[in-house]
Amino acid sequence: MSKVRDLEVDAGPFVEGLKTAMGDAAPIPVPWDSVVDKYRSGAFDLRCVGGACALIGHSVIHGYKVTTIVAMTGDLTDCPGLVKMIEDEARSVGSTRIVWIGRRGWLRHFPEYQQSAIGVKEL
Repeated sequence: MSKVRDLEVDAGPFVEGLKTAMGDAAPIPVPWDSVVDKYRSGAFDLRCVGGACALIGHSVIHGYKVTTIVAMTGDLTDCPGLVKMIEDEARSVGSTRIVWIGRRGWLRHFPEYQQSAIGVKEL
């Protein structure tokens, strides 16, 4: 018997922070129902360490295997351990890059990540 993946249950106390990250911090706000569907289908995975949690995805972009940190929330002191765990996982699945989507302020806490350009225009 397989367990249905339920983000609302699995993320527990991190749900509101993830909703905020996907709605306010994303380059384009992502409807929560879409996030839940992507998690249920396995397109997104949940990783948590201590008081921090992230949604991630593995994909191929222009021939490169990439791991994306789609959203992260929680206690900033636990985020470095969470990011390290995600980086280790990314290496183990063959990703050559990690892409992080979120607020620029995160870059102050992770200086080894470089900002890359993204342009968004609402039509």
